Amino acid sequence: MDLTAKKQIILDLFTQLQRSDAPYSAILQQYKLVFTQTKTQLGSCHYGKKQISISQHILANNDIEIQIDTLKHECAHALAFAQGDRGHGSVWRQWAIKLGATPRSRTSEKIKTQAKYHLVRIQGASLQVLQRTYHRRVSLKGKYMRHDKSSLNQLYLIPLAELDAYKAGELTVNQLTLLQ
Repeated sequence: MDLTAKKQIILDLFTQLQRSDAPYSAILQQYKLVFTQTKTQLGSCHYGKKQISISQHILANNDIEIQIDTLKHECAHALAFAQGDRGHGSVWRQWAIKLGATPRSRTSEKIKTQAKYHLVRIQGASLQVLQRTYHRRVSLKGKYMRHDKSSLNQLYLIPLAELDAYKAGELTVNQLTLLQ
């Protein structure tokens, strides 16, 4: 399913929640839905702006069910806030359950994103691929892995395409673009 179709499903669900016969629909009618470019936050509820945000980037790269749950999660925040509750307290939890959202503050799903770089550790001619990926360049000078100060100045970012070529045996460690 393409992004346009996914966005329409999310928008239709939000409109359905706003127009339902349920007593909470009047509260949700005060809110607008926006799609953002965030890469690490699935969604958010801004009480002051009366705005619910859904990550267009995460929507594009994952199953729609993740963002349907996120929309219900954020609507639960709006409804809980109308009762004076913020965060993931008991009022929010009740609304999340009532709306059909998973009543947890964070998803347990593995979220796919479009990263550009992979974090690696270089020790001599040895390359260790670490779990972390990045969407943009970050400075790694003077950085080390938690609990391993011997990794100081051994951390680098490598473009994903180059890492794939290295894993396929097409490039050596010396041919990689190492960004620190």
